[in-house]
Amino acid sequence: MTLLSQWGWAEGSDPHALDAYLDGAPFGIDEDTAVNISSLLLVAGRMTGREIDAEWLDGVHTCYRTVR
Repeated sequence: MTLLSQWGWAEGSDPHALDAYLDGAPFGIDEDTAVNISSLLLVAGRMTGREIDAEWLDGVHTCYRTVR
């Protein structure tokens, strides 16, 4: 299992909150950029319940800007 917390990137009250979504995603610090982008899309799909595929990428989406 690849964990953001193992690289020191996870912070906050529950630094392991994303670990279940990351299980099996082929992230790697020394990996090819395409592998990391694919892993990010895989994790986003797991979190949202919708695979990020060509149909989704070609679709029209609503974007909401948030202000800090």
